[in-house]
Amino acid sequence: MFTDDAAPEIDQAQYETGEGPCLDAFLQQRIFTIESTREAGPWPTFRRAAAAHGVGSTLSLPLLANDKALGAMNVYAFKERAFGEHDVEVGTLFSYQAASVLANAQAYWDARDLSSRLGEAMEHRAIIEQAKGMLMATQPCAAEEAFDILVRASQRENVKLRDIAARMVGDAERRAAQQRASGRQGET
Repeated sequence: MFTDDAAPEIDQAQYETGEGPCLDAFLQQRIFTIESTREAGPWPTFRRAAAAHGVGSTLSLPLLANDKALGAMNVYAFKERAFGEHDVEVGTLFSYQAASVLANAQAYWDARDLSSRLGEAMEHRAIIEQAKGMLMATQPCAAEEAFDILVRASQRENVKLRDIAARMVGDAERRAAQQRASGRQGET
């Protein structure tokens, strides 16, 4: 997210070179300040890009939650030497709040993804259990052996096990429907 249209263009210099204060803030989990983008120093490509967009100084802060870096935040100023000790303190407080929001959002999406995968697994498990039951009914085998038969079919055909099971159950349902339909036709 950015608050100025030039920010992505400036940041692109970091991504293209793999070097810059925001990347280092993330990787090293520490704060970096560029007092003047017009003076020589680390990250020359980034400095030139920032200066070309009128940025005089930068403050890069890691977004930390539970001692884990989730990202980093750049603050740009048009003026050189714009960031003092108070700005670093306020930026640090803001970065902790932003990291907390990011961590909570990530936890939400992780939980939602897990819930979705569990729902899918339960759905697929029902089909697999039906297919196992069909094999156990038609062949003298135990549940584990029926599962092994499905696994071997999956490997042989290079098809997911759940798809093999769904095909078996679908074929059985179609045969049953056809038998019911032909039985009704014979009654008339």
